[in-house]
Amino acid sequence: EVKMSKEQLKLYRMSMKGVDPRIIDKIKRGEEVSKTQMMNVFTKLMRARQVSNSLHTVNEGMSLEEAAERTPKIKKILDDVGEHIKTTPDAQIIIYTNIVKGGVDVIEAGLKKRGIDYGKFIGKGRVGVTEESRQQAVNDYVSGKNKVIIITGAGAEGLSLGNTTLVMLADGHYNPERIAQAEARGVRAGGQSHRDPKDRKVQVRRYVSTVPKNFWQTITFKDPEKSVEQFVYLTADRKQRLNRQLRKVLETKSQKEDKKKDGTLLGRMFGA
Repeated sequence: EVKMSKEQLKLYRMSMKGVDPRIIDKIKRGEEVSKTQMMNVFTKLMRARQVSNSLHTVNEGMSLEEAAERTPKIKKILDDVGEHIKTTPDAQIIIYTNIVKGGVDVIEAGLKKRGIDYGKFIGKGRVGVTEESRQQAVNDYVSGKNKVIIITGAGAEGLSLGNTTLVMLADGHYNPERIAQAEARGVRAGGQSHRDPKDRKVQVRRYVSTVPKNFWQTITFKDPEKSVEQFVYLTADRKQRLNRQLRKVLETKSQKEDKKKDGTLLGRMFGA
C-alpha cells in the first residue's frame, strides 16, 4: 500500500466527480457494487484508476518523467526495481499493468530516466508495437539481456518467463483470473533451474494507491476510506471466494455421483 500525496488525492477526488454518491460511499467502505451499477460508472472509475497510477493523466503540463517521480506508487515501483536489481545478481522482473495511459507510458518513462533497460509486451496496434518487437522483448528478457519486461493483458496468457525473480502488479483487475494469469507468467515449472532448489522463489508484489487518513480518522483511530484500487482487489477477492465455493459444490456433487455409480455397479455385480 502506498499513500497518495496531497496533490494526487486532490486530483483523485476531482476524477470521482459525477459518480453517483451512493456508489462512491460503497467504494469508500469496500462494499459490493452491483453489475448494473458498475456498468454505469466503469468509465469514470477508470479515470480515477488512471489518477491513482499517475499524475500526468489529469495534469497535461506534467511530463511522464516528472510524473514517474512525483506519483508515490510509481516512484515506489521504480525504487523497488532498482533495489531488486542491486541486491539480486540474477534479477529478472515482470511489471504488469492493465492500463496503457497511466501505466505502461509512465513506467516506461521512469525506467528510461533511471537507465534501466527493459522491453515491453503490450497490445499490437500501439505506436511502434509489432509482433516482431514483442517477440524481441521476450527474447531479450529470457536471455537476460534486459532485466525488466512490461506486460499488459496482451501478455497475461501464454508467455513463459520462467527465470523471473520478481513479479510486480502495478494495478489490479476486477477478474481474479486475470490477476492469477499475470502472476503465473513468472511462476513457472522448471524456472530458475540455475538456482539451488531451495532458492527457487519468486516474489510477488501488488501495488495499491491508498487514501491517507484525515485528521478526524487519525485522532479517533478509525480506518481511512477505501480507494478505487483497493475496491478493485476487494471485488476480485469476492469473485474468487464465490468461484471457490462453486468449485467445492461441484466437486462434492461429483463425488456423490461417483459413489452412487460405484454402489450401483457393486449391486449389479453381487445381485444386491
